[in-house]
Amino acid sequence: MPRICAIVLNYFGSHDTEACVDSLATAPVDTLYVVDNSAHEEETRRVRAMITGFAGGHPVPRLELLASPRNLGFSRGVNSAVHADLRSGGHDYYLLMNNDARATPGMVAQLVRRIDSEPGCLAVSPRVRASDGSERGMVWYHRYLGCQCQRRYALSFPVVSGCCLLLSRAAIQDGMLLDERFFMYGEDVALCWRIHCSGGRVLIDDDAHVLHEGSQTSRYGSLFYEYHVARGHVLLAMTTWTSPLEVPLMLATRFLSLLARALLRAVRLRRLAPLAAFGLAWLPLDASAVSPPAPAAGTPSAR
Repeated sequence: MPRICAIVLNYFGSHDTEACVDSLATAPVDTLYVVDNSAHEEETRRVRAMITGFAGGHPVPRLELLASPRNLGFSRGVNSAVHADLRSGGHDYYLLMNNDARATPGMVAQLVRRIDSEPGCLAVSPRVRASDGSERGMVWYHRYLGCQCQRRYALSFPVVSGCCLLLSRAAIQDGMLLDERFFMYGEDVALCWRIHCSGGRVLIDDDAHVLHEGSQTSRYGSLFYEYHVARGHVLLAMTTWTSPLEVPLMLATRFLSLLARALLRAVRLRRLAPLAAFGLAWLPLDASAVSPPAPAAGTPSAR
């Protein structure tokens, strides 16, 4: 059996993180890193206590906590675990899981069987099952419109969900799995584009399922959420081109689609945050310039 490293990020969600780690108890995982992005002494203490409580009784041989002094965002958080793992020799596969996702029995083993049996496959995702019973499989991201489609159209490419994703070590580039320009939202799309451009494949395994509750950390409708979603689309317009000549046109179409989105959401939510985020998304701000709202006690969080 190939050696597998799992990576789970925590941001003020130790209860969810504990449930996520526990769901991997029967999975063939050799090492599991919990990256705490909370930058909060009490929250880090809770996560450390959770890992200590698992020690000796959890089937995963090695549980590691990486506590960051600041919120690194999703991409940098994942890459920090990859860097730490490579320093200790690395693994054959890397399993990325949001902390509000739950592995189902046999899921990881099935993903490994699928990626091993498919030539050129660098990433495979299970079907994502939401709490309302709906499921998500493969989608296609349209490079000009900046939207995800249920079927393939011209100028689109296949994308799998980053909430649970098994990646081959060959997907690591320059010591990184994810593009660190993306703080959160869009990094999984950028990863699928990079794999697509390299000639690799991303697949969905219909025989594997992950349960995904969805997170409230980013506070739907907050400036933090709206900014990072819009910024992710802008960054995708600047990275998913096949020729530099495409970039101006892609930015122009993205401007129109994001403006329409901001107007609709401002009316629907009766808030100015979507419009403010639309204006800020075009600026190369440091991620910390748009701070996340303070999480409420017990609030679940994926990033």
